Amino acid sequence: SFLWHSLGCLELSTGDVRAADEAFSEGLRRMPRSSALLLGKARVLLSDNDITGARVYFKKSVQADAGHAQAWQSWGVMEKNQGHVEAAVSLFNRGLAHSPTHGALWQAYGRLELDRGNMTGARTLFRLGFERDPGHVALVAAWAQLELQAGRADAADAVLRRAAGQVKSGEVVNLQLQVALRRGDRTTARRLFEEGVRLAPGYAPLYRSWAQAEDQAGNYAAARQVFEDGLRADPAHAQLYHAWARMEARLCNLEALARLDEHARRHFRSGADAAREAEEAVDADMNAALQRQFRVTPAASVEESEPAAGAQ
Repeated sequence: SFLWHSLGCLELSTGDVRAADEAFSEGLRRMPRSSALLLGKARVLLSDNDITGARVYFKKSVQADAGHAQAWQSWGVMEKNQGHVEAAVSLFNRGLAHSPTHGALWQAYGRLELDRGNMTGARTLFRLGFERDPGHVALVAAWAQLELQAGRADAADAVLRRAAGQVKSGEVVNLQLQVALRRGDRTTARRLFEEGVRLAPGYAPLYRSWAQAEDQAGNYAAARQVFEDGLRADPAHAQLYHAWARMEARLCNLEALARLDEHARRHFRSGADAAREAEEAVDADMNAALQRQFRVTPAASVEESEPAAGAQ
């Protein structure tokens, strides 16, 4: 069971749905009551958008092992995404009744409540989940992010402090950095950025947070260096890429925008849609920069006027 499940998960992670299906199906032929293999089959069907088939196998998975928290979580998330919110709530509650210490279930339930505007309910679920699984990184991050979005930097800091010693990851350090920036403490934020890069050198959101802080402070050369370091660590991170492009467009730095356009063509090839979106975003930023620099509208001809001051 373990071998076929591992092989199926590997194939699914690489996007080879057919090979994953073959692995899970072969495993089920040998062990038809394996909850893990039944869950794998459900995920294959879900990736093919066969909601009815996926639902059948999710049900079989939890029937085979009622304590299989991942199966309850995945089934609940699917129902939520299909708009069946009350069904998802029921599934999360049933899963937690069997696996009350599973942080991912608490996080999924909390996010559902947050998505439907119930911030108080989401906060309660994140707190209860943290009390039962204090080492779950995504749960801690979700709770702290909720507090930051609510403008409660002190509450977010309290969450992160409670998690200190239990949880340490690039995501958590990035949230600590954002708390420091909300408080105007750039010295602490810089220290956290450096600490985070040592801890998780490939975690692009850290670079984006600090680069944007440097940008907002008017330190454009420093921001540019952080953006560059971040894209070197994770060349296909779209949010980091777009944040850099927006800064260069605001500065009317057409040369930098052209280089970013070339970066998109090189590094977003793995997905045609992602590449096109990245290139279109840079094209839009370049057009905006041209309009500001030459003071024209898209339909007008270029007027003879002094260009705006260049970027630093």
